[in-house]
Amino acid sequence: MPPTRHTLNSSRATTEQSVPPSYSPNAATPPLDAPIVNSLPKPRQAMDSAGQLIVPTSREWEEPWAAYARGEPGDAGIVDHVSFIVMRRLSITDAFTNDRHFKAAGFNTLF
Repeated sequence: MPPTRHTLNSSRATTEQSVPPSYSPNAATPPLDAPIVNSLPKPRQAMDSAGQLIVPTSREWEEPWAAYARGEPGDAGIVDHVSFIVMRRLSITDAFTNDRHFKAAGFNTLF
C-alpha cells in the first residue's frame, strides 16, 4: 500500500496517497495521479440539461438537518435524511438498498 500524506492548510485538511506514476492495479485502471478529470463526462450538467437532476428545496435541506441533530449515535446520517425527504416528495417507496435506516423510515428495501 502506498504511503499516505496528510496536508493541512488554512482552508481545509486533505489526505493524499503518494503513488508512483507508473502504478496501476490492473490495465483497465489508470494510475491515481493520471489527469483523467478533464476527460470525464460532466454528469451533473448532463443530468441538469436533460431535466433529470433532482435538487432538494430549502425546506428539504432544513428538515433533514433538524432530524439529524435530534438523532442518536447509530441513527441515520444526513445523506439518508435528505434522501428520505426527497423520496417522499417524489412518492418513491422502494429503495435499492439493504440500509436498515430506509426500512426504519418506512421504505421497502429491495435486498
